[in-house]
Order: sequence, then C-alpha cells, then structure tokens
Amino acid sequence: MNNSEMGQSLAVMIESARIKMTNAINQVIHETSLPAYLIEGILTGIISDVRNQKNAEMLEEMMTVQNELKNKINLTEQEKKEGAE
Repeated sequence: MNNSEMGQSLAVMIESARIKMTNAINQVIHETSLPAYLIEGILTGIISDVRNQKNAEMLEEMMTVQNELKNKINLTEQEKKEGAE
C-alpha cells in the first residue's frame, strides 16, 4: 500500500520526502567533511539526473495517453463502419 492509499496528502508526502533528502544530504556532508562547493557540484549532477528521469517519465506518459487516444479513435471509427453496414 502506498502513501496516497493510506490517506496522506501530496503536500505531506512532499514534505516527508524533502525532510528525508535533507537528512541524507546532511549525513553525507557530516561523514565526508566535503566543502560546500563540492557538495553543490554533486547535487547539481544529481538534479540533472532527476530532471532526465522526469523528462523520460513525462515522455512515456505522453506517449501512453497518445496511444490511448488513437485506440479510442480507431474503435469509434470501427463502430461507425460496423453501424453503417
């Protein structure tokens, strides 16, 4: 069962994820003692990876919706043809 099925709002899920990410980043900073400018570079790379994943997910969703619409159009056209016969 996922969070939305358990009744959590999107805002609560986002805030929870933000807190977990911040804690994880702070833990890495503490464990590695890397300076902030290096951490920033790492985070920039991670953000780029996340953006690429987001773009891939959006493209996949758009293609799914487009295919569903094509299928509906084809079914409608097929029903019209069958009705005309």
